[in-house]
Amino acid sequence: GFRYLGVYPTDADAVAHDADGNIIYNMEGKPLYMRYENADGYRFRGGDAIYADVNHDGLINELDIVRLGNSNPKFMGGFGSKLTWKNLVVTLFFHYRLGQDIVNMTKMNNENMYYRNNQSVSVLNRWRRQGDITNIPRALYNHGYNWLGSDRFVEDGSFVRFKSASISYSLKNIAEKISLKDLKLNFMVYNLYTWTGYTGVDPEVPMLSTDPFFIGEDKADTPPPMNYILSLNVKF
Repeated sequence: GFRYLGVYPTDADAVAHDADGNIIYNMEGKPLYMRYENADGYRFRGGDAIYADVNHDGLINELDIVRLGNSNPKFMGGFGSKLTWKNLVVTLFFHYRLGQDIVNMTKMNNENMYYRNNQSVSVLNRWRRQGDITNIPRALYNHGYNWLGSDRFVEDGSFVRFKSASISYSLKNIAEKISLKDLKLNFMVYNLYTWTGYTGVDPEVPMLSTDPFFIGEDKADTPPPMNYILSLNVKF
């Protein structure tokens, strides 16, 4: 995708620069303004998204597409512990994915201001007038290129999830009195907490290991709920 560099504060800022940061001028000595795809394409103005012009030709097109990340986690797994004290057993389990990049499609859809769909409250900080300094582009209905695939919508989806905890207590004294071999009271909790810097609803996006072109996309799938289970095991 493209490298996202923010929002042009004014129309005058949407000019092309060479590799040294100098403004590029046309044959008439006028500043060359950034355009999309080709020299006759859409002209970027104040309030439009700034995409990195990688080859410094004044155009934003496929030649400016770069690697933004990798959906495959660098590390994934789980760990836990089992603690026993007299008649009490406590079991804890965590699992994690580290170094995975996620395309936050939910954010892309909720901040594009391209259609008439409901939008996130973050768009209240959008560019509105010349000189505004913000990271959210202006609203353009069915027009413009302010929500192209870029690292604006790619986030580190690393997380550690407290997957489950269980407490088991053996009521041996009571079991013996009522002629039972064992009597256990169990309490289990699932999905207690997730540590992550990801801004979406759930960093644990589905993984398709059979698809070599898979891209981890967050489409606002419902995150796993916290569940409680209380049970009593009776052994005759």
